[in-house]
Amino acid sequence: MSVPEDNTKQTKLLLIGETGNGKSSLGNFILQKYVFKVGDSPNPETREVVGENGKGERNDLIVIDTPSLQESKEFNEKFLNDIVDSQPDERCDNRISENEIERLIEWGRGITPINIDTNKQEKTPVIEEKEEIESMGNNDKQIITQVKRKRREIRIEFNGEIK
Repeated sequence: MSVPEDNTKQTKLLLIGETGNGKSSLGNFILQKYVFKVGDSPNPETREVVGENGKGERNDLIVIDTPSLQESKEFNEKFLNDIVDSQPDERCDNRISENEIERLIEWGRGITPINIDTNKQEKTPVIEEKEEIESMGNNDKQIITQVKRKRREIRIEFNGEIK
């Protein structure tokens, strides 16, 4: 990964996810150029951590593409150090890198895992009930009425779709 010469604040985007979820495609889209190999097979294309700089108006971006953490056999300290290199770079001012890493770890520990099956589930159904009283007629001694009760359930999926 090359480091830009100017002293602008760099934004680093780390792409993490399962194989085939589009990390490399997203990286190419963000950088507006084809730098990460993309495939349409179930086999992973990204085998090692790769970082690329943006060009032009996106020259302040560094996108870091990673292999799937869930399937990687090299999930060890060296692999993690490739993703988050906390060693100072001689060409850059890295005084805050350790602090950034600690904040990132603290933030990551507070993330609630996402249930992938949630989009197939529904929220608690909303039940609406309505009573309608209809006069059927009357005679001298009584009024005849009919009470109609209507009840409906509205089921809303987590994606907002109403069933």
